[in-house]
Amino acid sequence: MKNRFYGALYVLLGRDKETLEDRAFRHERERGLLSLALYAFAGICVALALSIIVTGTIVWLPQILLYSIIAEILILFLYNAFFKWHQNKYGGD
Repeated sequence: MKNRFYGALYVLLGRDKETLEDRAFRHERERGLLSLALYAFAGICVALALSIIVTGTIVWLPQILLYSIIAEILILFLYNAFFKWHQNKYGGD
């Protein structure tokens, strides 16, 4: 309650220039960057796993790019399938 009061007071005094829409957009952008970083990290991990499974050793740049593209497609496909299943089972937006 106290933080809400001070936040409203700062807005009324003109000290807080960030509106609720700006704050929501900033949080949305931060979540998007976090998602992108997690996808990239997961793609690299899956690409390394694919390279070990396919070749028996860790391969580097030329082949890892191919494996990372395959891994990203696989991750996005599985994520979309899980999301659709979750929506169908539990409903929601």
